[in-house]
Amino acid sequence: MLNLIRMNNYRVRHMTCMYVLAIIICLFAVFSISTISFTADDMAAGTYEDYEGMAQAMEAGWNEAEAEAMAKENADEDADVKIGVTITQNEGYDEDSEKKSDAYNAGYEAGQEIAMNFGIYSNQPIRPDGTVSSYIAYLYEDISSGILLIFMTIAIVLFFNREQNSGFVKNIAAKSVSRASIYFSKFISMILYMLFTFVVLAVAEYIALMAYYHGDLTFGMDVMDEFLPKILVIILLHIAFLSGVVMVTTLTKSSTMGITIGMLANTGFSSFIVLFIRAKFDFDISDYLINYNLTRVNLDSGSEVVNHALIVGIITIIVYNVIGCTWFAKRDIA
Repeated sequence: MLNLIRMNNYRVRHMTCMYVLAIIICLFAVFSISTISFTADDMAAGTYEDYEGMAQAMEAGWNEAEAEAMAKENADEDADVKIGVTITQNEGYDEDSEKKSDAYNAGYEAGQEIAMNFGIYSNQPIRPDGTVSSYIAYLYEDISSGILLIFMTIAIVLFFNREQNSGFVKNIAAKSVSRASIYFSKFISMILYMLFTFVVLAVAEYIALMAYYHGDLTFGMDVMDEFLPKILVIILLHIAFLSGVVMVTTLTKSSTMGITIGMLANTGFSSFIVLFIRAKFDFDISDYLINYNLTRVNLDSGSEVVNHALIVGIITIIVYNVIGCTWFAKRDIA
């Protein structure tokens, strides 16, 4: 098993696409920080829209003018930068009684979002004066947005299918090596690469922020006690999501299918399923989806939210890997 991991790590180090993805992550860090000035200018001018507050107002049935007034009234010093489309869910709302369904209220009280969103969302801790609360807080928001899952979906699908297409895995399987060892050694190598991308993003954002603020940057040691345990949960949720991508890729033997489903799931297209189940069965399935739990584990989240995400992540990893490994062990390796 250890030799297989070393072999796979060697292969990862010699795949050009892995370095290309790392460079793209660095470019994303620069792009993310380049938006700070635009957001700060909008906040200072009072033109910045509180999209989340607007969605809540529309959900409650208020008109556009009232929603805009409420959004401005409730705006705090931290910006909520979002790129995507917001869809509000009106089923479960009774206009006569002005009450939502029990399941919907339970979800709201648990800190869940009222609106289903498409896109990658990063709640950057930007103040109206253009400063950020701290480097640690900024980094955490970008990582918890799930942006790295976009790159990791591509990396893990290409890696898993490359040896399948070249016939390399057939030679390995012929040497009396257990299929489970082959499967998990590749998966572990991808986890190590994922941790590498975390470090790349962290270093790139630190350098970019230092350059943007000319060295006048608060690191954020005061939030480290919250950051460390929650970033571990975020990492676990990333591993859980990638487990699902690997499972789909293994079941279908298709790189296209693995990348497509991974991209759609991470960019919010599961919202259709969530909204349908809410409307038909009065049940909030988003509680058990990885991408929704990612966005709910914030630095100020309570233990209930964090523990729930931890349990969902662990169970998801086990289920996806059992299915994927079992299928890989029984299928014919061509």
